Amino acid sequence: MLLTQLSGAGSAVSFCWAGNAGWLISHDTHLIAIDLDLMSERLWALSVGLDELAPRLDFLFATHAHGDHFHIPTAKYLTENGSCTLILPKSCVADAKQAGIPESRIVWVVPGQPLEPAPWLRLEPTHALHGHIGRSIYSGANFDDCGYLIAIGGKRFYHPGDSVLLEEHLEISDIDVLFVSPTEHNTHMDGSRTLIEAINPARVFAQHFGTYPVTEENAFWTTGYEEPLRMALSSKHRSRFFIPEMGVVYRAL
Repeated sequence: MLLTQLSGAGSAVSFCWAGNAGWLISHDTHLIAIDLDLMSERLWALSVGLDELAPRLDFLFATHAHGDHFHIPTAKYLTENGSCTLILPKSCVADAKQAGIPESRIVWVVPGQPLEPAPWLRLEPTHALHGHIGRSIYSGANFDDCGYLIAIGGKRFYHPGDSVLLEEHLEISDIDVLFVSPTEHNTHMDGSRTLIEAINPARVFAQHFGTYPVTEENAFWTTGYEEPLRMALSSKHRSRFFIPEMGVVYRAL
């Protein structure tokens, strides 16, 4: 049902939140996914099975090697049971090798180097610098991690990955849909608001919240501040800000 809704948008680009920082984006007969983890313990399950998704998926992106973004069992299932190509930063080399994913099924990306993995898809990978508790920089931060500016069906999506706010993020423009992570280890409240106001996207969707059980140890990345962020925005940007429901299909206007 979900995949039918995604593919039934005609000439429009449709998308849905898959939990955490994961998204499915569809245009025409094409389907891409970003940061999918559909096999861990979650508060809510996405209303589509991996067995349904595998034969339909063209590309699976990951922003970095953490398991809630590049989830090895999910990636392994999708590559073994479908024909999708993985789009990965080089920080994922070890995990991809551990998963036994053939090199022939991977396109390695480098921040700052645009590419067109298909005639209908253009990517501009951006740098991402992983944060940690107290809005510090994570000791294991890897500058090979990336975000993605994705052009598909005449629309431009921006997924920053797991990152604190960087100058290059503020230089992005002409974005139809921004995915923003108002968590302690990402752009939190101030950085998220600065990013939204600087790049002025047509619409903004919160992510990185409400997916995994929250504990004292993981609250810095499982807890989002999506509603306080919405209230902190100007009325102009507040009207463009959405807190998505998992599995609900949206259209890029």
